[in-house]
Amino acid sequence: MVATIVPKIDRRLFIIFLVLCLISTTALLPPLPQAEGGNVQPILLQMAASRPEMIVGVIVQKAGSGNSPEELVRLLGGQVTKDLRIINAFAAELPASEVDRLARDPGVRWISFDAPVIRQGDPATYITWATAQGASLATHFKDTAYIYDSYTGPNGSYGYGGWDSRENEASFTGFSIPELSGGIEKVEAVLYLYLSAPLRDDFLQVRSHLDGTSSPPVTLSGDILNNYVGADKAGYLYLDLTATREWSWEDFNRGLELQIRQRKKEAADGALIYYDAVGYRITFRADEEPPEEAGMPPETLLQLPGVEEVMGEASGSGKAYRALREGGRGQGGWHRWHPSSPDGTIDLSNLANIYNYAIGAPELWNSDQRLQGQGVTVAVVDSGILWGPGVARVFDLGDGFPPEGSRLLESVNFSPDRHPGYPRDDYGHGTHIAGIIGGNGLLSWGKYIGIAPNVNLVSVKVSDAYGMGYESDVVAGLQWIYENRDGYNIRVVNISLNSSVPQSYHTSPLDAAVEILWFNRIVVVVSGGNNAVGHNGILYPPANDPFVITVGATDDRGTPEIGDDLLANFSAFGTTEAGVAKPDLVAPGRNIVSISPGYRATLVREHPDHKVDGIYFRMSGTSMASAVTSGAVALLLQAQPELNPDQVKWRLMHTTEPFAVEGAGAGYLNVHNAVRSESTETANTGQEVSQLLWTGPESPIWDSVHWDSVHWNSVHWNSVHWNSVHWDNVHWDNVYWGDPVYSSSISWD
Repeated sequence: MVATIVPKIDRRLFIIFLVLCLISTTALLPPLPQAEGGNVQPILLQMAASRPEMIVGVIVQKAGSGNSPEELVRLLGGQVTKDLRIINAFAAELPASEVDRLARDPGVRWISFDAPVIRQGDPATYITWATAQGASLATHFKDTAYIYDSYTGPNGSYGYGGWDSRENEASFTGFSIPELSGGIEKVEAVLYLYLSAPLRDDFLQVRSHLDGTSSPPVTLSGDILNNYVGADKAGYLYLDLTATREWSWEDFNRGLELQIRQRKKEAADGALIYYDAVGYRITFRADEEPPEEAGMPPETLLQLPGVEEVMGEASGSGKAYRALREGGRGQGGWHRWHPSSPDGTIDLSNLANIYNYAIGAPELWNSDQRLQGQGVTVAVVDSGILWGPGVARVFDLGDGFPPEGSRLLESVNFSPDRHPGYPRDDYGHGTHIAGIIGGNGLLSWGKYIGIAPNVNLVSVKVSDAYGMGYESDVVAGLQWIYENRDGYNIRVVNISLNSSVPQSYHTSPLDAAVEILWFNRIVVVVSGGNNAVGHNGILYPPANDPFVITVGATDDRGTPEIGDDLLANFSAFGTTEAGVAKPDLVAPGRNIVSISPGYRATLVREHPDHKVDGIYFRMSGTSMASAVTSGAVALLLQAQPELNPDQVKWRLMHTTEPFAVEGAGAGYLNVHNAVRSESTETANTGQEVSQLLWTGPESPIWDSVHWDSVHWNSVHWNSVHWNSVHWDNVHWDNVYWGDPVYSSSISWD
């Protein structure tokens, strides 16, 4: 699953984006055109005109190294919220009316819209998007499947409604709400749309429908809709439905529909309205956080000595740990039920995960070198890992048997939800990724072991309890990795997210940030995206960056042999705007079982049918495939730590197993072949570096030989061309939930 960062849920106040997403697959190469309105993203000027008093969040790209823009923000009544020096920028909040004044400062290159700072006690908002066709109306819209194809909202694919008659209508459903509390203050229909041409006397009606009854309609005139003419004016439109019915949380989980009617006074055809996504936005009061609870252990796991005490204590204190450790004595010891042996080998007799065998990892675990990831650290840029500083050592991330400590070396938080204390994973995605990379199978008797079961991990949390995050959060997390890479020996970064807007790697801040890590000897592994169906081969940043390792997903069909494997139908592939074919390779990504943070995690609550043996969880997506690849890179770097990222990429791509299907890149990952290879050839030689990192008017061409000469601190930012950089939100690539379950030794229920 790749996770895309358009907001799905907010627990406190977020101004949902009115961003004008410029959906384009054409290359954005220099010279870069000046944006309309100068060096300010147009939506900020519109917000200033309509609500000048509103406090807005912005990302400010500086023209040089001085601090005058930061000082000006303070003088204008704002405050700097984040230092994004890795791309010579900062995040801030200030009155919308002052954005234009800030833009005129000579030290400012570009200002873009970002999320505002969250204030405790403000109303929270939640958006739930349609994921199915409704049955209350006959459908006259075309390509409606593209309107409800993503539970995280807009993704660049559109259905449309025209004017084949005086009335054109459709209904949508499939909404869901997790366990939220607090009084509902406002309910709005939210439509992401644009028009093909201006309307005259046409109008649009929206109403809710539940239990056979439709609410009174809310009507929108053509005058308002005409603000959205053209694909470059696509944006969010909100219609207040609060007064049309009595609302309750239960309504959204029992078949609520959203009806849309396009009407015309005259019979002649009118303009088409293109819809990317439709849904409901709920504003509610949620001043108090729900009480903390630990995950619920399955009955089978309660047989493990001391597990009940450990699972019932979220703090991971010594008392619970001692209960687990003491429980293993006098009953055959830890090795009676754990696969690790005193000689360092791993007993494979209980291993149920197929993906380990598919890429050749178990052969390396028990080789003479005992390649299990020891000494290598992988940074997981995601939703966090687990829910306490001591929990990791007994939740499959411990450092030995019995575990004396945790292999989770550090957890840092850059997400919108920056609550005090440990940056726990309330969403569930990051923990799942961590288990695929480095889980040791402690709580499953060795059934569900990750690729590198002794690797070290660092958690870089960039999303909240509902998978929500922004690009500035991600860039800040990558900056932390850059600055702390030596202290934790971070050699690999796993990134399972993509931008929501397709753009050139030359103008994407995410691509620029990952390239800086790559050039500093950190292998960056990125999920390719789950948008294969109907997206025309679009690769979203940073998956489109030519330097990083972009991974697609296969379906192993429940067998260790890859001869019957298929390319997963959600796995994105294509040629980027720079002419680079992606993904670079493929790895298992369907029906992958790994650890979860427990039943209170959002993904576990929303998909209880994907729980496996209680504390484990099954997911599919290119996120899972990237995690498999990150674990494989850790094994390779343990065996040959002198390899640089370009050599790692070349080695992985040229030792794959043949997989001759479109969208598979170089082939099927095989880490056993990669480790046994002795090649030191390099990928990326001759590749043009992102223009955001240019130090002058000439394009730097990467020469993989001269690694030691990379000194990014000397970049002269005055010569970087920022004028048409579009700093849009990013979105977690959705988990693909429509998995067929194949017969195998794993029980999926």
